[in-house]
Amino acid sequence: MRVWVLACAMLASLAWPSLAKDFALPAEGPAVTLSVPNNWDITELENEIATIAPDGYLVVTIGFGKRSELNELIKGSKDYLKESKVSLSVKPVELTMDFAGIPAWVQRYATKGQNGKTIVDLITVEASRDRVVLITVMGSNEERKDNEAALSGILSSLRFPGEGGSAAVQPVPPQPPKVAAVTPAPATAPPFAVRRAVFVKRRPDSFGDVDVRPNDAFTPGEALLTYIEPVGQATLPADGGKKRFGVIVDFEIRTRDGKVLGGQKAMLDRDLTMPGDASDPKFYIDAKVDLTGAAPGAYVLTYILRDKLSDRVTSIDQPFTIVTAPAPATRPAEAQADVGCANPVAREGMIEAVNQRPAFRDAKKTLKALADPELVRDARPKSLTCRYTAIIAETKASGLVETRQKITFVMTTDDKGEVDADYTIE
Repeated sequence: MRVWVLACAMLASLAWPSLAKDFALPAEGPAVTLSVPNNWDITELENEIATIAPDGYLVVTIGFGKRSELNELIKGSKDYLKESKVSLSVKPVELTMDFAGIPAWVQRYATKGQNGKTIVDLITVEASRDRVVLITVMGSNEERKDNEAALSGILSSLRFPGEGGSAAVQPVPPQPPKVAAVTPAPATAPPFAVRRAVFVKRRPDSFGDVDVRPNDAFTPGEALLTYIEPVGQATLPADGGKKRFGVIVDFEIRTRDGKVLGGQKAMLDRDLTMPGDASDPKFYIDAKVDLTGAAPGAYVLTYILRDKLSDRVTSIDQPFTIVTAPAPATRPAEAQADVGCANPVAREGMIEAVNQRPAFRDAKKTLKALADPELVRDARPKSLTCRYTAIIAETKASGLVETRQKITFVMTTDDKGEVDADYTIE
């Protein structure tokens, strides 16, 4: 049987408060709250926050207004884009997504800006019955990739205290695209489940390419890489004799006692196709979660997978701990001294000092290298004695002659911290 493989990659980032600044729009009775990394350039306006990535390219703006003002919000964002030399003459692709369970409608423009190809997303969210939020993201694929952890952190931090709009009142254009009704899974469909979910040491290159991590202990700042193989997705016929299926993935970070610390709804939302003669979808999810700033402790990473063509949901829990990074081991004094003898910078300084001595300079001799470093035991305080094999080139009547001799350096540090070095050639 032919094996069909599809790889789905996703990146999520959880922005922790110690490294981000929190905002509320407006300050009283906010329509939206969010967190922005401290190293981003942030401009606060009356009804908008504009942020620019440290590289100066990726731009994210979040504005709010009354539902009746949505057209003005969109026009203001488009005017800014035009002033930034971004063309909006192309027809946008309309998408849907959600933030923490609240629906959002996206107009995506694959267009050009001052720096070449760029992508503009205009995202409309019903923040409450009478208010809307417009999120604008502008940047090329490369710029988004360079800032993907921070961008994901900003988007995952968005919260809408009004808890969504009314289904009876639709926002003014862009209108949400028609979405097919959810189809219950056929009675004969296999269970929707996760066959395999493991922490891995590296990101996979292909289906089944798994390098399992030996433990669930992570150091601060270390990314959590998970390989996930879902099974049992419902499928429907698609154009060209293919089959289609889809999956939505959420994630949460919780303490071991169940307190939710953060997460993101629809961190992955994919509609996919596969060959018509394939018996079932075979694909993997390559998940990466960055926990920048997380304190040492015990946590649980939960992935929630939703089958887009049925009402079925499955989830996996991955307990993990963040441990304090071990302090560098203190080396014995002798070992430390040995590092000093082997230090290439120190050796270059010794070579230069020797070549400036009259015994070498005037005799047309050159110390080319110091090989085979070894520590000579020296009981004197603040003293280091090292022995090397000296490679010496000397110009003689017969030509250039290279010899190897043992050379010993004695380095002593005085009370003022100054180093005095002397050497003897055996």
